[in-house]
Amino acid sequence: TESVTAFSREPDMKKGMDQSQITGSAESYAHKYALGGLFGIDDTKDADSMDNRQVGAKQQGNN
Repeated sequence: TESVTAFSREPDMKKGMDQSQITGSAESYAHKYALGGLFGIDDTKDADSMDNRQVGAKQQGNN
């Protein structure tokens, strides 16, 4: 049997969110990190998946 426990702390207030949204958001993050730890899921971005083109390269070529 495998088990995992996650805790989350929710802020008292967050601009633009009511109490149920704050609780739901904190719970979602707790679940995400608990399952990530349980199954060894790496949630960091893969460097190979990044778009490494320079910003504005098309604009510079058209000048």
